[in-house]
Amino acid sequence: MPAVAKTDRDTILQAALLRLRRDGLAGLSLRALAADVGIATNALYHYFPSRSHLENALSEEAARRLLAALQRGTATRRIDESREGSKAAAAERIRALAAGYLRFARREPHLYAAMLQGPCEPGESNANHAALWNFVCETAGVLHGDKRADSAAMSLWALLHGAVALQQAGALAGVKAGDCVRFGLDAWIASP
Repeated sequence: MPAVAKTDRDTILQAALLRLRRDGLAGLSLRALAADVGIATNALYHYFPSRSHLENALSEEAARRLLAALQRGTATRRIDESREGSKAAAAERIRALAAGYLRFARREPHLYAAMLQGPCEPGESNANHAALWNFVCETAGVLHGDKRADSAAMSLWALLHGAVALQQAGALAGVKAGDCVRFGLDAWIASP
């Protein structure tokens, strides 16, 4: 097996992401991961002191990727505050954010699940989770104001995550998650 110096944290994380996508978090084996990168299992601990540190890194990477997807999806819907109809533009941006969120959860179910684990080790980074939350709050605040941005963002997140969870559980009884979200977004956008 190669010496620890011949690998790095990012290589291990990328290999873990591949395994995560295929097997989910529950199927992520440290022994198999070590074999993937060609090191002894104990060598993983030079980069991730425990499995929970690795799970935190995966969660952070998932949050980074979701944020990037949401930013790409809303980039064409920038809001000019001085324009007439900025509320309509803000509503379209929220709809684009919601569509991007649902698309990410559908295309990357294991990555989405890992993101929801959040930081699990004290002192570990949660910068990507914070950036994701700030982006959603900022986007929600355009429509509902700065004072209500946190509450509006949390209710938006609950709507989106609820639809994803119900769809993943097969509990929508033939109703599409996107249809549920569109109905909920209409009410959320119209809220005073």
